[in-house]
Amino acid sequence: MEYKKLSEGELYILTAIWETGEESVSRSMIEDRIAEKNWNVNTVNTFLARLTEKGAVSCRKIGKTNFYTPIYNKDGYLAFEGSSFLARLYNNSIGSFMAALSSTHSLKKKDIEELEEFLNKLKEE
Repeated sequence: MEYKKLSEGELYILTAIWETGEESVSRSMIEDRIAEKNWNVNTVNTFLARLTEKGAVSCRKIGKTNFYTPIYNKDGYLAFEGSSFLARLYNNSIGSFMAALSSTHSLKKKDIEELEEFLNKLKEE
């Protein structure tokens, strides 16, 4: 699947859809999950229209209600974003990325242990 970059707002709404665990989600279910944003109706409509145009969700109308079904797979999209981030900012170098993290002291002991565990699993495969 070919993914397209989503804006922060689009990703916020798509995440709300994914988190329902439902196959299709009504607009009111989405609005309930994003209520803390206090976005007006036009803002939500714009984000949903863009998600549909980009192929991230499909929309079908049943009666007067729109239902949205995620097309983008959560794990797939997050992998796409991670690769895009690494390419844009670190020239696809995980080493450069890790050096930047360690130089800011943002890596905690627990983070390092998780990385070691992950790398050990990769070595075993």
